[in-house]
Amino acid sequence: MAHDSFTGQRYPGDWNTRQAKRYCLDRVGNKCQKCGARDRSRKKNKGGEWFTVHLARAHKKQYTSWQDEAEVLVLCQSCHREFDNVHNKRKSRYKYLNIGLAKVMVDDRLVECCRTYAELNDVIQSLPVGTRIEVLLTVNQAIVGNALYTRTEAGIEIDGEYGVAEYLFMVLEGEKANKEEQQAE
Repeated sequence: MAHDSFTGQRYPGDWNTRQAKRYCLDRVGNKCQKCGARDRSRKKNKGGEWFTVHLARAHKKQYTSWQDEAEVLVLCQSCHREFDNVHNKRKSRYKYLNIGLAKVMVDDRLVECCRTYAELNDVIQSLPVGTRIEVLLTVNQAIVGNALYTRTEAGIEIDGEYGVAEYLFMVLEGEKANKEEQQAE
């Protein structure tokens, strides 16, 4: 998964404003929703050293950061790290395949960058039913194929596949079947 440094591309326009952060912190009483630590309070780490708590927002669902109405938790840095580590463990099932980079776009907004078919499938399946999706396949930063889909109750509907993205739907359906088999075990 492409988790580079913070960029505003994957977040709503007001995400990184003081007002947006303040709204979330005020909503939960300026404390971590997991451990209860208050913003700017002092806390000891596992090594016994003191640090200042800084609350931050974490998305409950990994692939919803681009949505204005995405559900967020307010967590201190320790709890946020633990929360993110749960997602990192889940990523171990992803096999890196030679798809280059798949950029998932909704309404001309970047939703996620994927490096595996499994991850691409998870992102698409996490989108609301009725969402029109464009997948741009890139190699060396050049678009070499694109696919247009609509998310449906049953999965995805093909609106068009072009260039090297032709038959991408069949690969995604195979990944969906693999995931269902793993969950059944």
